[in-house]
Amino acid sequence: MAMLARQLAGAAPQLRSRPIIDFRNIVNLLTKHAFAGLLYMFNVHDASELDTRTRALSAVCIVGDLNEVLSLDYPYIIALVDIANEPGNLFFGCFMRKHIPGHHDIITESIVPIVFVSSRSDLSFDNPSINRVLFVTEINDGLDVFRE
Repeated sequence: MAMLARQLAGAAPQLRSRPIIDFRNIVNLLTKHAFAGLLYMFNVHDASELDTRTRALSAVCIVGDLNEVLSLDYPYIIALVDIANEPGNLFFGCFMRKHIPGHHDIITESIVPIVFVSSRSDLSFDNPSINRVLFVTEINDGLDVFRE
């Protein structure tokens, strides 16, 4: 994961002034690589073969590690997304930091915002419709949120 975080750190200065879609494309590539490595480590072919705790822990670690290389004044942030009408699934999402309620209270780069929305249609880049946000700062917090 450290190698992927370094790749984001290297690209971050150029992505700062680019549209969020460019940032999202890089993050999507990095998170796919991170999960591919995780599946290889656990000798499984699909994330659904992992238990909920392992998936939650992995997702929290991936987002925390990637966010850690972004400064607190960076315009974008990576979050986990929980979509109400798609229960049981978490997604990686990229947001403009200013669209995350409570973003101004973030005091550490390794924060993991968990964004709760009603449906995928609420996830626009310009004005996402976020129901609530939970900020996870420790692995145990992430596990408590996603208990089966």
